[in-house]
Amino acid sequence: MTVLEKDPAQVVLGRRIAEALGVSARPGDNSVTLNGRQATVTGVITENGDSALLTTAVIVPPQLLPSLTPNLPVRVIEANVRTDLSVWIAQQAPLMLWPQDPSAVSAAAPADPQQLRGRLETETQGLIAAVTWVMVGVSIFVVGNTMQIAIGERRKEIGVSRAFGVSAGSVGSQFFLEASILGFVGAVTGTLFGALVARAVTMVAGWEMLLPASVLATPLIGLVVGGVGGLVPAWVASRVQPLELLRSE
Repeated sequence: MTVLEKDPAQVVLGRRIAEALGVSARPGDNSVTLNGRQATVTGVITENGDSALLTTAVIVPPQLLPSLTPNLPVRVIEANVRTDLSVWIAQQAPLMLWPQDPSAVSAAAPADPQQLRGRLETETQGLIAAVTWVMVGVSIFVVGNTMQIAIGERRKEIGVSRAFGVSAGSVGSQFFLEASILGFVGAVTGTLFGALVARAVTMVAGWEMLLPASVLATPLIGLVVGGVGGLVPAWVASRVQPLELLRSE
């Protein structure tokens, strides 16, 4: 057991603090008052250089702290350690910093880089999936609306084709194929534009450009989305009677 633990009313001062208070560790000249509490100076710390931190320190035993500072401020200590030791350090830090009451010390270790990366990738994939489904829905709506406009502008063409014996299935297939091609071309164009923008950003930032293999499936997805968006317009075009279309002109 140390001297400070035997007598909590003993303190150790840094040299500059002792000089400012006019005290020393000699008997008869070693009494100080700290926040209204009388304490005995048992030692003075001297270091080389006036800028040494310990020369302005006041070292007191843990038992004396509650009487000196009833409301202790919260202190944060950051330690740079090896990644593989961070969890162990967080477990041992309370015992090292406050052995009298380790439960009063809250220690936290940063997340493991591999676990953090996995969690970020999972969250990012979920966000990308949600955005993708929203964009698929918007694309289907845009393709369907575009084809509805095209049907309205080509009513006479449809009527003439139907009058000359073109079947309803052929008319519907024509618009369905047109919508699929529209989705395919849009997907290819968007992929190329996005790749160029990504390349420009990586060049400016000095990053390495990485494109997942799933990007190659974008044109096929665009073809499917276009076909789905053209189903309703194609069905509408095939159901309209040719005489009704000719009569409307």
